[in-house]
Amino acid sequence: MSEVRVTVRSSSRTSVLILAAPSGPVEVSGIVPALHALDDALISEATAAVERQGRGVACRLDCTACCYQLVPVTEMEAQYLNKIVDRLPADQGQAVRVRAASAVCRLDAAGLLPELGRIDQLAQVEVESLAIRFFRTQVPCPFLDGGSCLIYEQRPLACREYLVTSERERCEQFGEETVQRLPMPVSLFSHVTRNGRIGSEPLVLALQRAEHRADSGHLLPATAHLKLLLEDG
Repeated sequence: MSEVRVTVRSSSRTSVLILAAPSGPVEVSGIVPALHALDDALISEATAAVERQGRGVACRLDCTACCYQLVPVTEMEAQYLNKIVDRLPADQGQAVRVRAASAVCRLDAAGLLPELGRIDQLAQVEVESLAIRFFRTQVPCPFLDGGSCLIYEQRPLACREYLVTSERERCEQFGEETVQRLPMPVSLFSHVTRNGRIGSEPLVLALQRAEHRADSGHLLPATAHLKLLLEDG
């Protein structure tokens, strides 16, 4: 592993962070852990800011309402998660894939699969409507296992950034605009997906798609991948 210096600028401050990243050439999915570390640092900064205002993050490990939401993941995260599942004990990995397949069937029966499959082509108002209808199906994330996240330490960027400062009970009322999100200095998920720089897709479809889609195959130093994803422009 090697150290990578990353500068993050927000409207209020500039932060310089040192990340651990693979030292040799890797596929883009290989830098996902480094992005997780960067996002965790941004989240810590945001959490400290609200605590200075006398508030705090209400999320706890036993909260699962967000595990029934329409969660987007980047294509590189989908590949990374697929590899994580392959490394799980055989029975756990198989259970995850069975849950993912069951979720797809339920969403197909609910008539949501066509829209989910082309979500990147929908207008924002259409995505918001789809997200509410998705939540109402109560189809759980395939990684939700016994009321907790099976891959909590490796959870996607969108999951990491979904933190609330309002009462946890409000999360059960998704779509009613009662949830107060933790203000982030920078949303790393939004930053890396801006302007279509890297594709994203619903987490609930990601595992099945990743099984049939090879990684980018572009081996670059981790620093080069990070520069392409994080640089402005």
